[in-house]
Amino acid sequence: MNCLIKESIEQFQDVTELSDEEINGRFNTSDPLNNIHFNDIYVTNMPEQGNDIHLGKIFMPHFVKKGKVLGDVVVGNSEFVTDHCLLRRVEWRYTKGFPKTSRPRVAYLKIWKLNGEVLEVKQKDVAVEDLDWDMHQSVEGVYIITVFQMSESVILLRLCGSKSVDDFECAFKHYSLWDFDKSADKLLSKTKGQVIMAPLSDSIHGEKVPTAENQRERRKSFFEASLSTTSIFE
Repeated sequence: MNCLIKESIEQFQDVTELSDEEINGRFNTSDPLNNIHFNDIYVTNMPEQGNDIHLGKIFMPHFVKKGKVLGDVVVGNSEFVTDHCLLRRVEWRYTKGFPKTSRPRVAYLKIWKLNGEVLEVKQKDVAVEDLDWDMHQSVEGVYIITVFQMSESVILLRLCGSKSVDDFECAFKHYSLWDFDKSADKLLSKTKGQVIMAPLSDSIHGEKVPTAENQRERRKSFFEASLSTTSIFE
């Protein structure tokens, strides 16, 4: 660790000796890595830390598969990124009843996999149509789940990914993240160049989907209320 700190200090000192023109020249240099789009999304709040197996906090790729029982979904960790880890779109809704909590939980999770499968993870004894669209969120592109923990609802959920296959592959290679297995490589190659978009309709479970503007206004109201008072799940 001392070697890394020493190297960082030396690099910092080198940068401080550069003129404004030299710094601007470095930023203006065309580097394809500067244009990589990559997101690390905390769907639920959690501290930034390493794996804690005893608490069930494992930061690594997670596969998503259909269970043996109809309607069941199996989510588990994997040492490699496989084709069952690759997601095209992830959509979630938070639980009701705790609008000001700092630790929201996910009551409904819908997953469009890159291979075409569509799976749903639901909180027990909760009807999806009864959930609000107030805190409805989604991401689309190429993503994987990196943290997942569930009891009755999803307690921990973290995603990472990109808007395109090219950015996704570049980010994983550049940041030395997990390796792809043959099934993931094959699926990514097959998908490369295609428009990454899951089939959507204007309603889900018979409920009209609000416009993007309405969703922004609702999220703004939610976060303004959260600033005044916060409560924690027991």
